[in-house]
Amino acid sequence: AGSGDRESGGTLPPILSCPPLDNFFAIYGINLKTEVSLYLKGSKAGGVKLDPAADSLSRQVSASNPAGLLVQGGIGYETPSGEAKTGDGTVPYASLSYAKQWMSSSRTNVQVVEVPGAEHREMLRDETVILQVLFILCSGKCAPVDDLPFTPT
Repeated sequence: AGSGDRESGGTLPPILSCPPLDNFFAIYGINLKTEVSLYLKGSKAGGVKLDPAADSLSRQVSASNPAGLLVQGGIGYETPSGEAKTGDGTVPYASLSYAKQWMSSSRTNVQVVEVPGAEHREMLRDETVILQVLFILCSGKCAPVDDLPFTPT
């Protein structure tokens, strides 16, 4: 499959296609509670505000909460559950993992490392992430997370 192909066989728009690089490394944290939606209602002042009444939808699959998200204070969160992966506390998993769409690229070596528990901002201090960056700089490839001498913090 070409770099612009999706697994389903459709072509990606150019803006979403794999960048024209020899190597693309994506290292990101996963499996933290991550905001993915808002439940809003109109305010008396004419604007909108979070709707805490939406908390009653929490963990219930419905038309208003099709993914059965955790809802707290009118905010929907993806949360670690079973095999389902979640974001890094800031960016949802679907966005973080987008580079996986490019792994079948014939022109770019795409490697993805998911670091469990590495938070979006704090990951630059995470020993696993630092070791990955050093490994990539020295070898040109990612080290399997399971082979690293310590676990993410």
